[in-house]
Amino acid sequence: MAAEREKVETNSAAAILDHRIKLPASRIGGSVNIEDEKSMAVEGLRNWALALVLQAARIESALKDALQVNLETKDQVRLHNDYMGRFRTDRHFFLIAAWKLIEHLDWARKLNCIGSGISTRIDEVRETVKSLRDMNEHSIAYFREEGRNQADWLYSDREGTSDASATRESKIGGRLDWRELSSAASQLLVTISQLDASIAPSDIAQ
Repeated sequence: MAAEREKVETNSAAAILDHRIKLPASRIGGSVNIEDEKSMAVEGLRNWALALVLQAARIESALKDALQVNLETKDQVRLHNDYMGRFRTDRHFFLIAAWKLIEHLDWARKLNCIGSGISTRIDEVRETVKSLRDMNEHSIAYFREEGRNQADWLYSDREGTSDASATRESKIGGRLDWRELSSAASQLLVTISQLDASIAPSDIAQ
C-alpha cells in the first residue's frame, strides 16, 4: 500500500513538472517578451498605486477610531491601544507599498509605458520614502542607536522634531504626508486606466 502511494505521488510530481516545462517561458521565469513585460509593469504599477490608496484609508480609519475612544476604563485603554497598534502597522505597510509603487513606476518608465513627467509628486519624495521604509523596517536597531543611517532617524523643522517611527498630523516621521502621497497615487491610477487600451498582454493571462 505504501509503495503504491509513493508511486502515485511520484507520478503526480512528474506530471506537475511536465506541465511546468510546457508553460511559455514568460510564465516560468524565462525571458519575457516586451509586450508581456509592459503588461506586467503597468499591472504592478496599478496594484501598488491602489494598495497605497487603500493603506492611507486604513491609516485614517484606525487613527479616527483611536481618537474616539474615551480613556476612562482599562477596557477603553486596551481598545485605544488596539486601534493604535493597527494604525502603526498600517502606517508601516503604507511605506512598503509606497516604495513598491516607485519601483514599478521606474520599471514602466524604462519600458516607455508612461512619460517621465508623470507623477512628479511621487518622484519628489522618492528618497524620503526609501529612507523611512528602511528605518522603520530596522527600527529596533535605530532605537538602540545602531542604525546604518542613524543621523537620519531624527528630523527637525519649524513644527518640531520627530523620529522616523513617529507621526505628526498626517506626516510619517514628521516628513512624509500620507494624504498627499495617496492623492498622487489616485491621480496615477487615472493615468494608468488610460494605458490599458494600448497595452495588452500576449500570453501572460493564458
